[in-house]
Amino acid sequence: MFTTCLLLLTQFLCGALSDLIVTINYGKLQGFSLELENDVAADIFLQIPFAEPPVKKLRLEKPQPPKKWDGVRNSTYFSHACVQHSRQSYVQDTDEDCLYLNVIAPQKKTPEGYPVLFWVHASGWEVGSGVLHGYKGIAERFTPQGIIVVTINYRLGALGFMATGTESFAGNLGLWDQVVALKFVSENIKSFGGDPNRITRLVYPAHFSDSKKVMFRPVPSSNPNEWLTLCRMEYHKQSEKLAAELNCIDNDSDKIKNCMKKKTIDEIQDAVEKLGTSRYDLNTMIYNPRIDGDFFPDSYEELIKKSPKKPTMVGFAQDEGSILTFKQINSVLNGLIITSEGQKNFKRRDLAKFIKEIVVPEKVFTNQAKEVQEKIKDFYLNRNVPENPDYKFWIQRYTDIASDVVFNIPILNDAIAKTRHNWPVYLYFTEYYNENMLPSDVFVTGSPHLAEYPYLFGFSFYQQFELNEDDLKAQKVWVDSISNFVKTGNPSTKDLKWTQFSKDKLNYMKISLEPGMEDGLNLDLENDVVADVFLRVPFAEPPVKNLRLEKPQPPKKYNDVRNSTYFGPACIQHSRKSPIQDTDEDCLHLNIIAPHKKTPEGYPVFFWIHASGWEILSSITHGYKGIAERFAPQGVIVVTTNYRLGALGFMTDGTKNFAGNLGLWDQAAALKFVSENIKAFGGDPNRITVAGGSAGGSSASILSLSPHSRDLFHQTISMSGSLYTFTAICDRVIDVSEKLAQELHCHDKDSDKIKECMRRKTIDDIQDAVEKLGTSRYELNTHLYAPRIDGDFFTDEYEELIKEAPKKPTMVGFDQDEGSVLTVSPDNTVINGLIIKQEDQEKYSREDLVKFIKEIAAPEKIFANQAKEVQDKLIDFYVNRDVPENTDYKFWLQRYTDIISDVHFNVPSINDAIAKVEQNWPVYLYFTEYFNENMLPKGFTVRGSPHLAEYPFLFGFSFYQPFDMNEDDLKAQKIWMEVISNFVKTGNPSTKDVKWTQLLKDKLNYMNMSLDPKMDEGLKLENVHLWNQLASKYAYDMIRGVKKENLLSKNEL
Repeated sequence: MFTTCLLLLTQFLCGALSDLIVTINYGKLQGFSLELENDVAADIFLQIPFAEPPVKKLRLEKPQPPKKWDGVRNSTYFSHACVQHSRQSYVQDTDEDCLYLNVIAPQKKTPEGYPVLFWVHASGWEVGSGVLHGYKGIAERFTPQGIIVVTINYRLGALGFMATGTESFAGNLGLWDQVVALKFVSENIKSFGGDPNRITRLVYPAHFSDSKKVMFRPVPSSNPNEWLTLCRMEYHKQSEKLAAELNCIDNDSDKIKNCMKKKTIDEIQDAVEKLGTSRYDLNTMIYNPRIDGDFFPDSYEELIKKSPKKPTMVGFAQDEGSILTFKQINSVLNGLIITSEGQKNFKRRDLAKFIKEIVVPEKVFTNQAKEVQEKIKDFYLNRNVPENPDYKFWIQRYTDIASDVVFNIPILNDAIAKTRHNWPVYLYFTEYYNENMLPSDVFVTGSPHLAEYPYLFGFSFYQQFELNEDDLKAQKVWVDSISNFVKTGNPSTKDLKWTQFSKDKLNYMKISLEPGMEDGLNLDLENDVVADVFLRVPFAEPPVKNLRLEKPQPPKKYNDVRNSTYFGPACIQHSRKSPIQDTDEDCLHLNIIAPHKKTPEGYPVFFWIHASGWEILSSITHGYKGIAERFAPQGVIVVTTNYRLGALGFMTDGTKNFAGNLGLWDQAAALKFVSENIKAFGGDPNRITVAGGSAGGSSASILSLSPHSRDLFHQTISMSGSLYTFTAICDRVIDVSEKLAQELHCHDKDSDKIKECMRRKTIDDIQDAVEKLGTSRYELNTHLYAPRIDGDFFTDEYEELIKEAPKKPTMVGFDQDEGSVLTVSPDNTVINGLIIKQEDQEKYSREDLVKFIKEIAAPEKIFANQAKEVQDKLIDFYVNRDVPENTDYKFWLQRYTDIISDVHFNVPSINDAIAKVEQNWPVYLYFTEYFNENMLPKGFTVRGSPHLAEYPFLFGFSFYQPFDMNEDDLKAQKIWMEVISNFVKTGNPSTKDVKWTQLLKDKLNYMNMSLDPKMDEGLKLENVHLWNQLASKYAYDMIRGVKKENLLSKNEL
C-alpha cells in the first residue's frame, strides 16, 4: 500500500495547483491542471461526491443524491476507498464515506463536447478502488485522444451486496452506486467539457440504459446468467451467517438492517473474517450481485432482449485463471489458490479431485455427476498429455479450467447472447503482455487477467515494470482502439480493421504486436500443440461470367474480415455422379493448416494438390483435423487447394487464344498466392514443397517444369502420378472440346466466339451436354479432359523443360496395385471406362484379358500392320508368363490390373524419375508395400496396396472406406510422417531409422515402404524395359499416348 500512496503523492506533486474552478449542479469544485507532452494539458478533479455518504442510517440503503454545498470543494486529492471485504486487501486507506468519482478531462474544450469513458474498477465485488488507477497515466493516454475519463468507487463486500432476498433488503447496493454515479456524470459532465450523449461504460457487464456504449471487461466473476443463478441459491445463506455472527439475525429484514447499522466497521470486518473471506468453490467470492426483481427486473436473457442494442466490446486474456490459481498474484479473496509450497506437489489426481468435488459435485449434479465428470476429465485430464507431465503442466490445466469456467466461456456466451439479439459486438483476445508484469515464479506465462492495465492506465495490477518498445506499441494499439470505440462505437483504426462479432464465426481481434482479426479455427492437438486453421482463402477472383474459361485473375483486396472457418464449395465436377456434391464455379480457394506457435525463421510449407483425374474431387475431402494432427507437431504448414476441373478447367480448341490448361494456371496462381502470403501464417516462402497424389502428383511434376510456376517453390513429391502418362498430357482434349462446343451450339472457328457462347450457358447446360456425350471412354486413357502441350503453360516438350528447369529435390513413387482403382474398385465408375463391374468379375477369364490387349491396349487402328507383333509381346508378358496350373478369375483380374498399373502409374513414374536423374535432379524413389486391407471394400478383388494407400497415414482419411487404425498402421503413419516431414524440411527423406539414397537410373534403387522400410534395387525393371522397348521400336508410345511423328518440335510451339 506504501507503493500505491507514493505513486499517488508523486502524481499529485507533478500537477500544478491553480484556481481551476468548475460549477456543477451541486456546487463549485477546485481541480488542478496537469501539463502533458506536445502542449496538451489535462484538468483533474478528484473525490467528487456523487451520493450522500452511505453511513449511519444510509448504511445498507440505496444511494441518495448528494446535498448541495456552499463555497468551493477541494477536488485536488483522492478520497478514501470503500471498506474492503478483507483487511488483507491491497487497499488499506478505506472508509464508509467513499462514494466519490474522479474526472480527467482535456483542458482545451470543444463546442460539441468530448466523449466520456466511464471506468468501473475490478473488484470481485469485494476489494479494489477507483483510486488505484491514479490520474497521470490516464491523462497521458486519453487526454491527447480527446477523451474524458471518469473513475469511481462503489460499495463492496457485505456493505455492498449483503441481502436477505426480501424487497426491503434486496442487495445489489454496489450496482445501485454505479448507476447513481453514471446518472451524476450524465447530468454534470458538460461542466467538464463532456458530451452526455457519448458515454461509454468500461466494465463488467450489467444493465445501464443511461450509457450509450458498453465496453465489457472481465473481472473475477462469471457469466451474469450462470453466475447469478448460483447466487440466487446461496446469497441469503452468506448474509444470514453474517447477521447471526453479529447477533442481528431476525425474520424482519428491517430489524436486521437496523441492527447492522449499529455495528462498527471493525465489528463487521471481524465477523466477516471469522466466517472466512473466501471459499474453495468455482465462485470463490462470498458477496455478489443477484437477480432481485428490482435492479434486475427480469432474467438476464430477457433483459438482453429488451435493452437498447448498445455497441459492445468484450474480450479476455490468454491465462485469465492464473489470478485465481497463483498465490503470488492474488491471495485476498481467493479460495482456489495453490500455495507456493503446494505447487510442486500438484498432480493429476489433485486436478481430478478438483473436478469431482468442486467443478461437478454430486450434490449439484446428482445421478448425472459421473457422466459430466468424465467429460470434463477427458477434456482437461486426458487430452494432449505429454509422456512425463510435471506439476507445471497440471497447474496449467487447473488454470485452464478456471479460465474457461470463470472468464472465457461466460464472456463468449455473453457476446453470443447479445449478438443473437442484434447488439453490435466486437470481440478481442489479448495475447501480448510484458512477462515482467508477473512475479518470476509464476510459470503460467500466458497473458493474465487485466493484462491491459499498464497500457490503458499506466499501472500494473500485479507488479510494476518499465515499458519497453513492444509495450509502447501495444499501448498505442490499445489506446487507439479504445478511443475510437469511445468516439464512434467502432474500435477500428486506420491500421486495424475490426469486424463485428458473429456467433457462427467467433471472429475476434487478436491483440498482439501484430494485431489482426482472426476467424480461423484453433485446433488443440496432443502435447499442447495447437494448429491454426484458415479455410476457403481466395487465391483468385471467382472464375465466373466474363472470367469463365479465362486464366485466373488475382483476388481483389477486401476490407472486412473474411470468415475462414468453413470450407468453400468444390469446383464443378465433370460428372454429376461425382461423390462431391457441394460445388460451385466460385471455387478458387485454398486452405491453410499451420502450427499456432510461430518461429522467427518460419515453417516449411507442404503445398498439396488433390487427386482428380483432372475431372473430379476437391481439397475439401482432405479435411483439416487429420492434417493438423499429423503435420502441425512436425512444424510443417499444409496448404490444400482447389482448381478447375473437366471442361471448365481444360477445354480448348488448340489455339493460343483458347489453349486450355486452366486448371494448371489455377494451381500456379494458388502457388504464387502462397509464396507471397504464407509469411502471414508463419510460413517460410523459401521452403515450399509442392506435392500431390494421382493427377495431383502429375501436377507437382508439371509445376516443377513450367516457367510460370517452377521458380515459386523448391521441392516436389509426386505420389502415384507423373507427367509421362497419357492421362497427364494429351492433345485428344481438343477433339473432346470440339464435340462439347457442338453439342452446346457454340462451335465456331473463332475461339472468342466459342468462349462467349460458353459463358452464356448455365452450369446445368454444360453438365447436361457433358453427360450426353459420355463422361468416360473404354480406352487406356479413360479421361476426357486433361492438360496438353500448349506453347504457353508448357513452352516446350517436357524433356526440354526438364533440362531447363531448376534441379529440384524430388520424391516419386507408387503403390503395389495402383491399377485396382481403375479395374475393380466398386465405387469408381464416374470417370472410368476400364472398370469391371462386380457382377462380371467372377466371369473374367484369360480370353477377356487377351481381348482387352488386342482391342484396347494395342489395337490395329493405331498400330496397323505392327499390331500383331505388339499384341504378342504384351500377351507373352501379361498372359503367358508365370501362370499357375489352376487359375481363377482373381488371377486374371490381377493381370488385367497389372497392365493398367504399369501403363497409368508405374512405368510413367519411373520414366519421370529417370528423365530427371539424367539431368542431375536429386530424386528419391519409393514403392508402397504396407497398407491395411480394411481400407478396401469387400468387392475389391485385387488386394495389393491400392492407389493412394498413403492417404490414411498422411491425412487421416481413406480414399476408399473408413477403418480403425491398428498398431501397425500407427507405425506406418510414424514412418510416413517422418519421411515426408524430413523431405519437406531438408530436401532429403532420410530419418534416424530410414536411410534413403538418391535414385541411380541403372540400379532403379528405391525405398520399400513397409513396416520395416529398407532400400532395394530393380523396381519394376522388366516392366519398364518392356514398355520402353515397345515405345522405341514401334510407331506409337503407349505410355505417353502419342505417335512419334506427332511430337511437337520447338518451332511448332
